Amino acid sequence: MTVLLEHLKSKTVWVDHLDYSLPLLRGTVGDFYADATQLSHFMREAQSLLSSDVLEFDLARFLRSYVTADMLNQEDDLIDQVEKLLADEEMRQGLKECLIALRASISPDALLVIRIPASEFWRDLLQSSQGWEDEDDLEMLVMFISDLLRAYNNLPIKGVLLEDFQADIYEPLINMAKGYEWAVGAFGTSHDVDFLINAEQPEIVGPLWGQLLTSEDVSSADFVYWKLDVGLDPDKVLVRRKKIGGA
Repeated sequence: MTVLLEHLKSKTVWVDHLDYSLPLLRGTVGDFYADATQLSHFMREAQSLLSSDVLEFDLARFLRSYVTADMLNQEDDLIDQVEKLLADEEMRQGLKECLIALRASISPDALLVIRIPASEFWRDLLQSSQGWEDEDDLEMLVMFISDLLRAYNNLPIKGVLLEDFQADIYEPLINMAKGYEWAVGAFGTSHDVDFLINAEQPEIVGPLWGQLLTSEDVSSADFVYWKLDVGLDPDKVLVRRKKIGGA
């Protein structure tokens, strides 16, 4: 059993807060997310308020912050653009610096999970007029993502969270994660992964990653996933966080 899954047996609170905390604390959607120093300062501030036991690193936000207009080449196929981007040594070094700085700035007990964007994200990021041609393209996409993550196997990563999931296509990534004892999670209700988050449930989901928790039982749940959206009242968020307990 992975370290992340072991922790989820005890009182663990995962606060998915970037949509809420970035505008609140920085007034931005995250243009600094590829800057290791600024990112660690921001996350330290957010953690002091929200105390998430799981530290989520959003790969999509990092890449949006990193990619500039001069990197785009719309003459290339989408899969070729993705391959070049994810193999770029400067990008990889920047990502490594962010992961190291982020991990060093937070309690060593926090569990580092990398969130992997859905397949349609890449078309938007690279401003491509083309989509994925077939399933072979998607399999290559997963292969390139797996190769990227493999470069950080010596960092204290505990899991990956997939925004979309197809068992046959993501099998190479799942096998890689198992080899490094990383837990694999996905959004949905029926995927064959280590853990699931039911995106259809509002606000707080509990021990089964799909059971909506009431205010009465949330404080007694072993595991809580809490999604914070933009514009919530900060005072009410802090009160709610205290009631959840945990960290």
